Amino acid sequence: MKKLLHISLFVIASIATNAQITFQKAYGGTFSENATSVRQTFDTGYIIAGTTTSFGSGGRDILVIKTDALGDTTWTKTFGGAMDNEYGFCVQQTSDSGYIVSGVASSFADVAGDMYLIKLNASGDTMWTRTYGGIGYEWGSYVSQTTDGGYILTGQTPAFGAGGFDAYLVKTDAAGNLSWTKTFGGAGLEVGSAVQQTDDGGYILTGQIDSYGAGFGDFYLLKTDSIANVIWAKAIGIPGEESGVTVKQTTDGGYVIGGSSESTGVLGKDMCLIKTNSLGDTMFAKTYGGSLIDECYEVIQTNDGGYILCGRSFSFTASADYDVYVVKTNSLGILQWSKTYGSTGIASATDIAYSIDQTNDGGYIIAGETATLGAGFKNVYLIKTDSLGNSGCNESIPATVSSDFHPQVIAAPTLTSVGGILSFPATQVNSGSSSTNICLSNDIADTHSDFAATIFPNPFSSIVSLSFNIGNEKLISISIIDVTGRIAKSILTNNLSSGNNSIDLDLSELKNGMYFCKINSDKNSQTIKILKNQ
Repeated sequence: MKKLLHISLFVIASIATNAQITFQKAYGGTFSENATSVRQTFDTGYIIAGTTTSFGSGGRDILVIKTDALGDTTWTKTFGGAMDNEYGFCVQQTSDSGYIVSGVASSFADVAGDMYLIKLNASGDTMWTRTYGGIGYEWGSYVSQTTDGGYILTGQTPAFGAGGFDAYLVKTDAAGNLSWTKTFGGAGLEVGSAVQQTDDGGYILTGQIDSYGAGFGDFYLLKTDSIANVIWAKAIGIPGEESGVTVKQTTDGGYVIGGSSESTGVLGKDMCLIKTNSLGDTMFAKTYGGSLIDECYEVIQTNDGGYILCGRSFSFTASADYDVYVVKTNSLGILQWSKTYGSTGIASATDIAYSIDQTNDGGYIIAGETATLGAGFKNVYLIKTDSLGNSGCNESIPATVSSDFHPQVIAAPTLTSVGGILSFPATQVNSGSSSTNICLSNDIADTHSDFAATIFPNPFSSIVSLSFNIGNEKLISISIIDVTGRIAKSILTNNLSSGNNSIDLDLSELKNGMYFCKINSDKNSQTIKILKNQ
C-alpha cells in the first residue's frame, strides 16, 4: 500500500526542541595537519582553514575543509606551490556564499614569504589568488570582508615601516587589487594579529608592541579611520610579556581583546581578557588559568553578552602536554564554566584550539590540532559542543582560577608608512583528507532498528519514498528534523498494515540542507540522515 502524504495530514512545523548536535572529529593524513580558523557557514555546516604536509603540491600547503553540520566532509582543497612555506591562518564566509582565506606563501614572488589571499566560490573552486608584500617575511594573520565588498588583512612586514617588523594593514577591492596599505609601529618589533571593520567604517587592530609599553611585549590596540589614519593607539600590559591575538567590536561599541599574559610569573602564562570602551579605555581585565602555561588564541562575544575564549592549557592537562582549553564568562568577565578537551594518559599528546565560533543552536564549534586522536602524526581537531561545552568524550572540568588583571595603559606614538607589491601567483590546487569519528552526539544521528527503513532518492529535490517494515505497532510518527534540532515537519499515521510499507513524503517546501528523518512507534525508532539539494 502506497500513500502520498500531503499537508492535510497532521503536520506540525517549526516546533523547537532542545537537541544540540555534539561531536569530536579529526581530519588529515599520515603526516601533519592543523586548523587555525573555523566558522559556521550559511548552510549550518563549517568551513575550516589551516595547513597540511600530507597533501598538496609542496612540503606544506594551505588546507581548507568544508563540512556539513555533523562534521562530515563536503569537500577539501589545498593551495600552494613547490616551496615548503604555505600556511593558512584565517577563513571567513563572504557575502556571495564563497570564502576568503588568508595566510602566507613562499612559492611565488618572495621566497621569504608574502601575505597570501585566496578567494573561493561556495564549492571551493578558486576564483583568484593574490600575494602582497616586499622583501622579507610578510604574513596575513587575519582577513575579513568589508562593507564595500573588499577585504581588510593584517599581519606584519619587515620591508616597510619604522622598525624591524611593523604591524601591516592591507585593504583590497573585491577582486583583491590593492586599495591602500599602511604600517604601524616604532623602532622595535610590532605585529598585527587581528583586525575588524568597526561600525563607523574604520578599523580596530590588535597584536603585540614592544616599541612602547610596560614590558618586553604588550597588547597593541589601535583604532583607525576608514583610510587607516590613526585615531588612537595604546600599549596595554605589565612588566612581563603580553600579546593580543584577537579583537572584536562588542555590542556596546567597545572592544574585547584576547591574548596571554605573564602575570603569573616567568614560569607561567594565563589567558587574558580585556574589555574597553569605544575610546580604548579599560573597563575590566581578567586572567584565567592555573600555575603553568595557559594561552588564548581567540575570543568572541556570545549571544548572551558574555565571552568565550579558546586556546591551550598546560596547567590542567591529563597527558603531560597541552590540552584544548575553553573558558566561558559573563559580560563582566566573571567565570561561568571552563573545559579541557584531548586525549588522556598519553605522553606528548598535544591538543590545541586556535579558533572558536558560536553556532546557531547555541553551542560552539572549536578547531585546532590533535597529536593522538587522528590517523596521522598530527591532525585537524574539530569539536562541536552544546551551550555548556559538553562534546561527548575526551573532556574534563579544570579548576580554573580567575583573577583581576591591572595592566598599565600607555599611549603609543605610532609611526606610519606605506608600501606593498601586488602579485598574481600561479597557485596549485589539490585535494585530499580523511576523517576520524572520535565521538558523536546521541541526540541526532543515523540509527537502525527493526523498521529497516530506507529513503529514496537521497539526496532529494522534492518527494522521497520512505520504505519500512512494521509489526503490530499501533502508531507511527515521522518527523523531519533540521540540523539545529527543530522539527520542520511531523506526521502521525495509524492506518498502516503489518509488513512492508512505502510512503511518499512531499518535502518540496524544505530549504536546501541536511535533515534527519526520524520514525517512531511505541516499540521502535530509527533515524536516517537526508540531504535536500534542489
